[in-house]
Amino acid sequence: MALALGTLLVLGACGQGGERGDSVRASAVAPVVLGEQLDAARRRLEAAGLESETRERFSLRPGRTVIAQRHGLGERVGRRARVELVVSRGPTPGPGDELRATGLGVLELGASTERVLEVLGRPDRRATRNLGVGPAPEVDWTWRVGRDELELQFDARRRRFTGYCTDSPRLATADGVRVGGVSTGMLARRYGERLVPAAIGPPPGVEPHTLLLSAGRRGSYPALGFTVSAQEVVMRICGGQAPPAGE
Repeated sequence: MALALGTLLVLGACGQGGERGDSVRASAVAPVVLGEQLDAARRRLEAAGLESETRERFSLRPGRTVIAQRHGLGERVGRRARVELVVSRGPTPGPGDELRATGLGVLELGASTERVLEVLGRPDRRATRNLGVGPAPEVDWTWRVGRDELELQFDARRRRFTGYCTDSPRLATADGVRVGGVSTGMLARRYGERLVPAAIGPPPGVEPHTLLLSAGRRGSYPALGFTVSAQEVVMRICGGQAPPAGE
């Protein structure tokens, strides 16, 4: 009787182990492919027995770079599971991806940090500071755009996008205004009385100074701010809520 019972226990253990083995074989660990080129990322997923689907987003990362991965970030998932990849469509903005008073491309003011990361990918640099105007503390995230930079500001408490600044000539407003390519005379002819000196920062006649193009009432925020050099050329463009004191 004891021998029979022992045989049953051994057989039972073998059966359970077989079930666990089948379960393991029916699943796979999804590789993390963030930052990889799309073709390489697909090959790694296929080697793991997984499928992929892709969506494209404007990003400062090079074209076809994986900037976000949904499902299975290094986790075990079912074989043939579908992993969603968000892929950069390149650093050069397309139609609708312009600098705006109320946002940046598809990003609207108030967007969450998660949404910003989904669109732009991970920043190259992060810093925290207190502002003389607006919410404090504020977080600045910076992305490289070629040899220049795009800096986004966030309300650190609410984790919401509040504004941006850039010195990159690759980015432009819907009207085609970009750093280095427009003079104060051109701004005046284009926007007329809508363009006013910013209340924050140096006044006109003190270089550099900022000219404000508000989305609503003149001189109010949100707005586009054009910082003009001593040579009367746009050297920096900001958008969103009131910038830090001194900027």
